[in-house]
Amino acid sequence: MGEIFALFPSNPHFQVCITTLSKKYDLPGLWYLDLWPLGPQQIIITDPDLALHMTVIKNHPKHPMEAIFVDPVVGVDNIVATNGLKWKTIHNMLAPAFSIANIKNMVPMIAEEVMMFRSILHTLADSGDVFSLDDTCSNLTFDIMGKAIFGQSFDAQTKGSAVLRNYNDICHAFSIERDTWNPITSRAQRRIRLAATKQLDGVLEKIILDRYQSIQQENIDVSKKRGLSIVDLVLRERIEEVRKSEGGPISALGADFLTFALTQIKVLLLAGM
Repeated sequence: MGEIFALFPSNPHFQVCITTLSKKYDLPGLWYLDLWPLGPQQIIITDPDLALHMTVIKNHPKHPMEAIFVDPVVGVDNIVATNGLKWKTIHNMLAPAFSIANIKNMVPMIAEEVMMFRSILHTLADSGDVFSLDDTCSNLTFDIMGKAIFGQSFDAQTKGSAVLRNYNDICHAFSIERDTWNPITSRAQRRIRLAATKQLDGVLEKIILDRYQSIQQENIDVSKKRGLSIVDLVLRERIEEVRKSEGGPISALGADFLTFALTQIKVLLLAGM
């Protein structure tokens, strides 16, 4: 594994190393990777049919390492690291957003953002200046995710986005916090991560609460799942619960549910990026 990592610049994505290792030694669709004592023993699956069997047909419990890597970035009780009934509840909530029909409906929105991206690339190319393609692509992806989740762009491509900066700060700080052997560095990066998380949560919570109140005040029908944004799907269960109760107050989203909704939305931002 060390030899493979040495082939790349520092901090390559783990998947790149696994793919390279698999091809170099012409490994089969399932093989073992033993990184003891520096890392966990793993079964690596590269065969699509076998992967389907392991994740869908025979859905095994999530490995604790998933929570270690994901929870500090998005929060606990997320769809990536949960199991059983809790996972099924979140899955049923979010699955309609990824139906073929819903994805097709997003094509015009995606095309609009991509045309903006194309225009920006032309401008940068004409200028002759050096620029970060990674940052430019991240801005595009983040704006698409904003529209898909909230129905509104974060304007990262045109104005820059504080939400994206906070998100990047969280991921960057956690990667250092997780990998460093220096306790002082770890504590410093943890403070940065928590501060950025607080700022990010504040912005996203406001968007969620505003949308919740709009649905209530405008009496928007969320009983059918089609045509709803992802935040509408996340809020749907709570909205239906409030409407069934007699005279439920508009502000009755609840702190626990808001935290739960915020966590799932941050998972989608992480997955999309």
